Amino acid sequence: KEIHSLLNKNGHVAFSVPLKSSPLYKYGFLNKFEKDVGHLRRYDDEEFVNLIKNNNFKVLKVKKNQGILRDYLFTSTTRSLLVSLANRFDFFSDLLTFVDEKLFFLGMSNMVILAKKI
Repeated sequence: KEIHSLLNKNGHVAFSVPLKSSPLYKYGFLNKFEKDVGHLRRYDDEEFVNLIKNNNFKVLKVKKNQGILRDYLFTSTTRSLLVSLANRFDFFSDLLTFVDEKLFFLGMSNMVILAKKI
């Protein structure tokens, strides 16, 4: 409601939320990470879309992203070499993204929603 009140008429907003369906979260591998970064909650995808709609937004686009590989690289303390390579070499970053997207059937960790104030 507060976000809605801050937007201009027909204003747009992008939400990015962590999902309950994240494989690493479901099996308890992210407990320390969750505490360290201050995640207060995770959402079910349908639950969050309905929350947005029920607060006078029109959902324009929904995209789930960050599969198990990128989730691991983002949250693990042992990731430094792979992340360094990905940050330094575009082809390596593209390779990690390609592999991560092929593992979509294992679950996604994040959802991005573009919405418009109505």
